[in-house]
Amino acid sequence: FREGEPLDFQKVEETERNLRKLQFLTNIKITYQTDSDSADVFVHTQDLWTLSPSISASGGGGKNTFSFGVDDENFLGKGQTVALYYSQDNREFFKEEWGGLLYDPFLLPARTGLLASLNKLSYGYAHFLRLNRPLYSLATPWSFRLELSNFKDRASFYQEGQEVIRNKL
Repeated sequence: FREGEPLDFQKVEETERNLRKLQFLTNIKITYQTDSDSADVFVHTQDLWTLSPSISASGGGGKNTFSFGVDDENFLGKGQTVALYYSQDNREFFKEEWGGLLYDPFLLPARTGLLASLNKLSYGYAHFLRLNRPLYSLATPWSFRLELSNFKDRASFYQEGQEVIRNKL
């Protein structure tokens, strides 16, 4: 609903449900006061702490693994998710991965969202892109979803010049 439009109670309820889907908001409540020819609508929300750093390490007998990363589900207060990570594992053979993710549910004014992921893996790479416009309400006339992905896998893994694993393609 927008300022200046007649108050539609169904749109108010749908807006409240859509706000509850946003994981960085809590205590969501929409109230309104009406008089003869106008209404005041109040949207009450509370932001949650969304920055999540992570770090882990383990090892023994010369076999080690560690990873670190950070993600924020409300980056700069814009409702976007940004995540970065790095991991290294040499338990069976040397494996290294790093990547990033961007999710913006409100990329375009028509509520079109973007999810993009780029990952560099020891065994290749993985790229993913999604554009979508979901059904936000019962009155939404259309929706769409477009996904593109690109994955490359290596046939063999090497450690110190020796082949240690061969994939069956």
